[in-house]
Amino acid sequence: MRRCILFIFTALIALSTFSCGPSAEEKAKVEQAKADSIKAATEDAMKQKFAVKEALQSKLQNATSYLEKLNEQLVNTKASLDVANSDMDKIKEFHVMRTNSEREEQVRAQSIKIQSIQSNISNIEQTISNQQASIAQIKADLEQYK
Repeated sequence: MRRCILFIFTALIALSTFSCGPSAEEKAKVEQAKADSIKAATEDAMKQKFAVKEALQSKLQNATSYLEKLNEQLVNTKASLDVANSDMDKIKEFHVMRTNSEREEQVRAQSIKIQSIQSNISNIEQTISNQQASIAQIKADLEQYK
């Protein structure tokens, strides 16, 4: 009987210890850990958002700079085309002591030069168009981070 009472008494003590649950201090620690975790996650997200925004701004600046260079290159290439067309007009003029075959050879060579310049202009214009689309996309992406 004594053993039975001792067993019941031990069981009651064990049950009362486990059935009480966490103390207020333990609950406060758990809540503080949750709050700290949320704060750290929020700070990390903000840092990442800021880093992405900076990267996009840098990319936009580089793209804009490249576009400016392309526009300068286009202006210079168009000026070269004007010079080449002017040279063609001079080639087509009458020159003393020049044979007709020499004239035709000069016209053909200048025509090739003009076509090459026109091709370069087309390529530059296409690149400008692509760069403008890229800049528009970067600006749209940046709008998400404002």
